[in-house]
Amino acid sequence: MQGNCGKDERYEKKVASNGKHYFNPHLKAANHQVIGSSQMYASADSLDAGVASVKTNGTTTTVKDKT
Repeated sequence: MQGNCGKDERYEKKVASNGKHYFNPHLKAANHQVIGSSQMYASADSLDAGVASVKTNGTTTTVKDKT
């Protein structure tokens, strides 16, 4: 994922049935199922900011688990 997170084509932007925005990174399991999705964003602008954050921070080797 780190090698691909800076590429725009690796983000599939979607709108949920409730009108919220989210993205799926193009990171799939061996059976081709998506194995991750973003949080829900209130607007397309906030979604773009989320993608920008992943693109910036996704290349680091530090992992921060906030669960």
